[in-house]
Amino acid sequence: MNIIVTTTDQIENRSIESYIGIVRTSAVVGNDVALADLFSSTARKYSRKLEAIYDKALRDIRLQALAVGANAVVGLHGEFEEVFGKGKTRFIVSLMGTAVSLSP
Repeated sequence: MNIIVTTTDQIENRSIESYIGIVRTSAVVGNDVALADLFSSTARKYSRKLEAIYDKALRDIRLQALAVGANAVVGLHGEFEEVFGKGKTRFIVSLMGTAVSLSP
């Protein structure tokens, strides 16, 4: 799947032919992560989980763009949030961008 994704509002040497619409996704991970674990030797394990969730979110954005006929997503914006409760924490990754059609 060759969907270009960028945080910028344009792509060098390419023209945007049409703006198709906003694509967005949110992913949650870590409902079994104790706050103390984030500062222990298992922190690397959770870092890998976060990387995996970002990768999943990017795949979702690309799939959404493909589904609406886009070949790129510009202006990608990401947010990361931690939600605490009952001694556990959840990580929420949200991505949003504009699906566009680029000239060949």
